[in-house]
Amino acid sequence: MKKMNDINSESSNSQDNQSNKKQEKSDPNYIFLRFINQKNEVTHFKVRRTAKIENAFRTYCKHHQLQFGTARFFLFGDHIPKHLTPDELQLSLKDGVEIEVYSEVNGGNYGPIAS
Repeated sequence: MKKMNDINSESSNSQDNQSNKKQEKSDPNYIFLRFINQKNEVTHFKVRRTAKIENAFRTYCKHHQLQFGTARFFLFGDHIPKHLTPDELQLSLKDGVEIEVYSEVNGGNYGPIAS
């Protein structure tokens, strides 16, 4: 179960949150992540380094009114396993790592199109 202390979401439009973010950057127990969707909308999260990244994924989906499991999360072009922590993903090197979010696409062509 996720804890409210593990993940904090911030709007990219709030100047107050940005000033708080600068003050909190020195906390070694947390990392700041940027989630960017297909519309280039950015959502910032403060995530505990030892918490499963799945908690951030669930919070992102809830924040954007998506059903968990319908979004896919990628880091440097690779799918991110939800059971890992930011430390296990080796995200501890820097804050502001960008995680790309894509909507799941179902369907496709199941046969020839009749003319």
